[in-house]
Amino acid sequence: MITLYTWLPTAPSAVIEHGIPPDIGHSSLFVEHDDGAETYISFWPEMEGLVGRLTYSFKPRTIRNAVSLEQESDPNGPYMQRPPDFSDSADGLDEDRMVAAWQSMLDLPYDLKRWNCSNVTRLLLLIAIDPRQLGPVLKASEFNIESLQAENPEGFFPAVMLEFAAMALFDCNPSDVRRLVKVLRHVNGGAKDAETSENLKIPAVENLALSNVLATESG
Repeated sequence: MITLYTWLPTAPSAVIEHGIPPDIGHSSLFVEHDDGAETYISFWPEMEGLVGRLTYSFKPRTIRNAVSLEQESDPNGPYMQRPPDFSDSADGLDEDRMVAAWQSMLDLPYDLKRWNCSNVTRLLLLIAIDPRQLGPVLKASEFNIESLQAENPEGFFPAVMLEFAAMALFDCNPSDVRRLVKVLRHVNGGAKDAETSENLKIPAVENLALSNVLATESG
């Protein structure tokens, strides 16, 4: 099983009222292997790079990447310093292929727009997918206004503004990765809750395509 942890950007009110250090959000993965082994995946900027130097005063890392959720969330530590906002699990993925790919990526240069934590986690999830599912899954996980409205009925306008701001700044952000995992959970584990099937607003044609893929696998 693979679990995605999602941190939303720090709310300005939390920074002002509670003194929580500001951040732009984060995505990480926790992999539970069949043999009981565990792997935590969290991609951070190089400590000697620009981002690492700018954040050192309030995130003084001694190793580049966090190696556990506990370390990542430790309020006195140098990483996210708070619990994740969301935790989403998905089955039916190739954990070994994901971890092998991570080993080749963990020391790559960080790029805030094109190669950040969300870019890395999204690519690793796609690597772990059955190739026959890739096209329908990518299509179903695309951003659309309807799904955003369903997920944010009370705060739709701010959510739209935040989403478009993120799209302008980053090629991939934590919300993009979370949409992907919701689709994977729907495909590989069935629609376990109303949020997965309703809020994604997966078009009927894509449901049909996914059904064909799953029927091929079981046939």
